[in-house]
Amino acid sequence: MKLHRFDRALRLLRREGFRSLLDRVLLELRRPALRRPALPWLLLDPEDATPIGMTSLEERAFLRAWAERTWDGQGEIVDLGSWLGSSAIPLARGVRNNPRCSDPRGRVHAYDRFRWESWMAAFLDAGLDEGDSFEPLFLRQLGDLAALVTPHAGDLAAATRPPGAQIALLFHDAAKSPELDLAVRRAFFPALSPGSSLLIDQDFAHWFAPWVHLSRFRLRASLEPLLHLPASGSLVFRVAAPFEVAELERPVVAEALDDAEVAAAFEWALSLVTPPMGANVWAARVKLELDRGRLDHARRHLARARELGLRGLDLRRAAAALGELQGAPAAP
Repeated sequence: MKLHRFDRALRLLRREGFRSLLDRVLLELRRPALRRPALPWLLLDPEDATPIGMTSLEERAFLRAWAERTWDGQGEIVDLGSWLGSSAIPLARGVRNNPRCSDPRGRVHAYDRFRWESWMAAFLDAGLDEGDSFEPLFLRQLGDLAALVTPHAGDLAAATRPPGAQIALLFHDAAKSPELDLAVRRAFFPALSPGSSLLIDQDFAHWFAPWVHLSRFRLRASLEPLLHLPASGSLVFRVAAPFEVAELERPVVAEALDDAEVAAAFEWALSLVTPPMGANVWAARVKLELDRGRLDHARRHLARARELGLRGLDLRRAAAALGELQGAPAAP
């Protein structure tokens, strides 16, 4: 595992330079300070550090603890965007150890295209070509947990939830476009049970998915924020009330957004995350303005980040994207 982390550090250094690597190192050093004693589930098991993947140790610890100690065995567990299984594996380990689950077989539903893309090589040199299936690698990582996981291979935009089942937990790491997030809302959110089900938005504290912040802001009457998993992108919501169908069906169209709603949505989103991940949320606001072609607004929000004391890798990425659009380098 240490060799894998060293390899990832070298890839980050080559891809984005020393400052990005330094940001990552500083975040790793701050992890103990971000873990609060009030979060008893954050007992990191060395086993959770084993799987290769893009989830944090904190996310894995929460998923395992929830599946083992909190889940009552009712409903299904859905992992959207499983990649190599670093979220499905701790969920399956928790299910295996949960005495209230009488039949653990296939209870974790792992959804992914399971098709290799070139960008994945930055995280793992798997020797695969574009379009190759990596489902065998996913199953290899699962090992003896494979019987507890049901893989669903295919385009998530056309995916359907487990038939006839309510969803106890939805780990949503598939909001990579507004269209894909809309498809997930339509297909999976209606199966979340008010009062008990959890929605975990893994892309909440990342700069590339501003549609997540806007969509969840519109759904906030039905979503109770529970906690931001420290040093990660994940925000945990409890479903508090039934969703309005019209809001689930409502697309996030960048060009049609109201500025007042955008401002309120990002102030709300910023209030939900812990430092240093607030910079990522604010960077998503910058990206939204880039998507809308409003470069002056993007520059103003970058300046506002400095006033708020926000800094970090995602803001630098947003600034670089702005610089590319302007034809010159930029930095926050």
